[in-house]
Amino acid sequence: KYGMLGLLFLGAVGLAISTRSGGLDFGGGSVNTVAKGAGVNIGIMEFDRSVRRALSQQGIGPQEAYQLGMIDNILMSEIQSRLFAAQARKLGLEVSDADVTRQIAKLAEPLATEGRSKKEALQQILRTQSISEAEFVGSIRQEMGNTLLRAALMPPASLASPIMAEDLYRYDNE
Repeated sequence: KYGMLGLLFLGAVGLAISTRSGGLDFGGGSVNTVAKGAGVNIGIMEFDRSVRRALSQQGIGPQEAYQLGMIDNILMSEIQSRLFAAQARKLGLEVSDADVTRQIAKLAEPLATEGRSKKEALQQILRTQSISEAEFVGSIRQEMGNTLLRAALMPPASLASPIMAEDLYRYDNE
């Protein structure tokens, strides 16, 4: 598993290097794509930023991340997130600007208590994540939409089938 992941990484690095040097053309697919299909298209540069962001948050180096299989997990998470976002758009689930603003204010609030304004706290978040404000707002909106869709798909934990409830009742009162 780790060997295959290492080969995948080396292949992606090789493609990135050859693309930058104006080299290879495979005549069909884009060499700038890490994952493509089912409406998902993740470019090398996008994925690289996602990986770097995730690794910096974890405080892990690239070699250790490859050994632990984190790169594969990051890719799967990115694909799943994009699939959920596409499905949420298809279903018409939209997060309002007011909800996004409230969520960003919640995220900035703990940093703002250290003598900084919420705007300064937001700027610190953007610097730390190495993304623009538009990308940050878009990612928050996408994450909130994905959360709405996931919540709608998951059954409540408190509901049990009548047969299961009866069996549990009998077991408890045996």
